[in-house]
Amino acid sequence: MSDNKILINALKTLDLNQHATISDIKQRYFERTGQSRFKMIFLNDESTKRDFLKYHEAYVIAMREFQNEHPDVTMDYYPPHQVFNLLFNQGIYFLIKDNLIKAGQKFEEAERLKSDHVLTKLYLGILLMKRKNYYAAEKYFNKAVKHENDNSDAWYYLGYNYMKAGQFQKAGDAFFKSKELNPFRKDILEARKELQNLSSGKSGDKEKSIFKKIFGKK
Repeated sequence: MSDNKILINALKTLDLNQHATISDIKQRYFERTGQSRFKMIFLNDESTKRDFLKYHEAYVIAMREFQNEHPDVTMDYYPPHQVFNLLFNQGIYFLIKDNLIKAGQKFEEAERLKSDHVLTKLYLGILLMKRKNYYAAEKYFNKAVKHENDNSDAWYYLGYNYMKAGQFQKAGDAFFKSKELNPFRKDILEARKELQNLSSGKSGDKEKSIFKKIFGKK
C-alpha cells in the first residue's frame, strides 16, 4: 500500500485505491476520458474542460508517481487504439493549455494512426484557425464534412472559418446547414448574428461573442 499522498490523490481522482496497478490506472483513465461528453468539441464548456483536465492530469501524475515507486515494474503494452486515444487526448490537453505546437504534434500523430477520425480533423482545423491559417484549416473542415456530412460541428466550424476568411456567403450556407442538422444549437444563432454584423461592417458585441468564448481574444 502506497503512502505517497500525491499518488493517492491522483488515484482518488480516478476513483481508484492505493492498491491500483498500472493496468488499473490505464483502464480507468480511458474509461473516464472516453465519456460521450468528451467525444465532441467542448472548448466552450468550462465545466467539461475542467473535468477533462482533471482526469488527464491525474493519469499523468499517477503514472509518474507509480513508476517512481516501482522502477522495476514493466509498463504495460498499449494496443494501437489506446495509443491513438492517448495522442488524441494529449492534443486536446495541449490545445486547452494553448500550447499550439505540442497540440499540433499530437493531433498529427493521432491522424496518422486513424486518418478517418473526424474529431481529430476538427481539432486540427481549430488549431490552425488559432494560428490564423484559414486556408489550411478549411481543408481539414472540408475533410471532416466529407467523412461525416451530417456532423453539425463540422459544418459549424467550417462556417466560422469561412467567416474569418471573409467569405460571408459560404459562411452563411455552412451555418444554415449546421442549424438544419441540429435545430437546437444556440451557438448557431449567435454565429449568424455575428456574421450579419461582420458582413454589414459592424464589429458586433465581442464580449458576448460565442467565438470569443471558444477561441479567446482576437
